[in-house]
Amino acid sequence: MFVYRICVRLDQQDAPVILRTSTLIWQIGGRDPVRQSRTSIDASSNENENGVARGLFKKSGGTYTHHVLLESLREFFHAYAYRPRFSLTFFSELIHDNPAYATLLDDDLVTLLRQIQVNDEQDFLFDEPKPFSNTIVILFADHGPRLGGARLSVQGKLEERLPLLSFILPKRFSTDWPEAFAQLRANRDRLVTLFDVHATLKHILIRQYGDHLDSVVKSPRGISLFTPIPENRTCAQASIAPHWCVCLQWSDIRVRSLLNNWPPVVYTAANHILSHVNHIVQRINSHRGMSSNVQKCQKMVLSK
Repeated sequence: MFVYRICVRLDQQDAPVILRTSTLIWQIGGRDPVRQSRTSIDASSNENENGVARGLFKKSGGTYTHHVLLESLREFFHAYAYRPRFSLTFFSELIHDNPAYATLLDDDLVTLLRQIQVNDEQDFLFDEPKPFSNTIVILFADHGPRLGGARLSVQGKLEERLPLLSFILPKRFSTDWPEAFAQLRANRDRLVTLFDVHATLKHILIRQYGDHLDSVVKSPRGISLFTPIPENRTCAQASIAPHWCVCLQWSDIRVRSLLNNWPPVVYTAANHILSHVNHIVQRINSHRGMSSNVQKCQKMVLSK
């Protein structure tokens, strides 16, 4: 990706487990950028003796970890105000296990977004660039709530599979690239994934290289959001596995309902599962080392 060649990059996350995973991915496949600044919250201070993350409100040096990351982000943009910059700041500690705590981030996030807006407005008034002027902000989550009673409802399943994705564009974007601005608005409420965001970032970076655009805006898994996203796009076309697809037909089944009241697809799925379980049981029953005194498991069938 061209971002490694032309810009300064900052990656920072606050969850120890995610931080270690990110580092591993970097080691096995990442390429070093021209310059890199990375903030690593001391993982050991947030873990117990078993390596499990501690309490939700654990602080780093008397300051909440998301405050540290936001301040690091501000310092990064100040230090490289005259350079192209790319940053991924990921918050997990507060909200991963309980989305209700997202409210603790709201005021600090709003303060940052207002600063970005003010800097962008001042870009037209002063010759000296402001730290956040002409900056594209992408707010996103990797998934929705995965725990709690609400997750068991249909609405909960939809929210888990439809996380937030929002673009905040600088003022000059609509005038410098009006066709992309219009297409991004047209793509609202379309089926998109982070693979499309990746294609969009590449589209921004190499906009000036027209010969490469065809391979960028339509990569194997993603389509740039500055180009048309099919209105009837399917999960298969977007590389979304069936388990995570929300474009499915849901069938309600009454508790203890008769088999003949089940939709055919449910009956087929239940038989498939039982067939697999019976296959495992058969292998256990036929195991040579099993004592003859051990009662063998019976073949299971669907009860009417």
